[in-house]
Amino acid sequence: MRTLLITLLFAALICFAGCAEKATMTATLLGSPGELEDFETEYTGRVGVQIEQTEVGIATCFWPESDVDQVYEIYALQFLTDPNGLGLIGRPYIGGHITLDKILPNRVVNNGGMYAFITGTAHEIGGVEILTEFQWRLYTDSLEEHHDNGTDRYKVGIGPRFSF
Repeated sequence: MRTLLITLLFAALICFAGCAEKATMTATLLGSPGELEDFETEYTGRVGVQIEQTEVGIATCFWPESDVDQVYEIYALQFLTDPNGLGLIGRPYIGGHITLDKILPNRVVNNGGMYAFITGTAHEIGGVEILTEFQWRLYTDSLEEHHDNGTDRYKVGIGPRFSF
């Protein structure tokens, strides 16, 4: 059921991108280091649609060292304009994400939940945007048992973002 749901959401994104004149498909892979004590390695993959300065899509978070190893989520990002036009910090953005268990019945997804506020910057290097991102999170249910809301609440990630 989970695979069918993710496939349907992805198909809806592609249809939505095809209907909009200025839509761009995006793919992002972020990694968060786990060498520090009390932090574990995390990988986040996103596929979305960007129209003008707004991006929405589906994502997955994967923790290779955790008992609850993967969750699926929806996200939204709003890219901001640099008021000074200097471009020194790249293109800043804000947004958020929520796991699907908070939207769907527990019969479909029951890994626990996660909400997050996202802020970051996008720097273009050699035709590829590199995202540097900070997330402030709150875990619920079974995810809260495996991720401490005190020490694992803040995540910093970095990775490429491709547009096509």
